Amino acid sequence: EALTAMVKEPDDLLATPEHLFERQILHLAASIHADFTPLIVATLQETCAISMESQWQVMLPILVGTEQPQSPTSYRPRRMLRPVAGMVVRREMAPDGWLLRFTGPEAIGPLMDLMMD
Repeated sequence: EALTAMVKEPDDLLATPEHLFERQILHLAASIHADFTPLIVATLQETCAISMESQWQVMLPILVGTEQPQSPTSYRPRRMLRPVAGMVVRREMAPDGWLLRFTGPEAIGPLMDLMMD
């Protein structure tokens, strides 16, 4: 249901969802079921990827998080945060650890320096 809604977004969030393979659809559906929808939508809205292949590559680090088993009592850290208007912080799994990705018009040098300090 959420997958259908995302595919039918008025902004055409996914470039050509009909080109997704079944395994990709299942992976995306599992991510939506795991409540990754706001993060996926924010990521797609911020990217300049225009083909389904490039959009998939942008979503892949996010979708990897759904492959990790979660117990009902385990702590689930936030995947996305909007600390100030005009900035989004996303947590993404990378092959060698985790990434915090800062995007938006307010993700600028002085604020990044402050974050690192």
